[in-house]
Amino acid sequence: MKIIDTVPFFIHHFEPSVRFLRNYYNEYPDIFKEYFSFHCKDTDERLEESLVKYPELFSTLKEVHDKIKPIILEVAEQYTKIYQIHFPIEINLIVGASGLMHIPIDKSFRI
Repeated sequence: MKIIDTVPFFIHHFEPSVRFLRNYYNEYPDIFKEYFSFHCKDTDERLEESLVKYPELFSTLKEVHDKIKPIILEVAEQYTKIYQIHFPIEINLIVGASGLMHIPIDKSFRI
């Protein structure tokens, strides 16, 4: 299992502009291509709406980010111990255009 964590880029470089969001998405083009294909429309209007929400969500975003990686790793470790199976997937931690953190899983992995 590999965790691709895009959240630090978002937190450290954040500017309240569509230009910033486009730059963030361009840093991780494969991840956001899938995200916008399945989870959210990629429109300037949608991004402008998100920009309004981000400032009030920053503390929650940081808190969730600090807690989620250890949880993911613990679940994967326990799963491996119980079932002797390793997760052959990538987990992408992103800040979505709704202002909340999403964890889209590699589309080749299906339950």
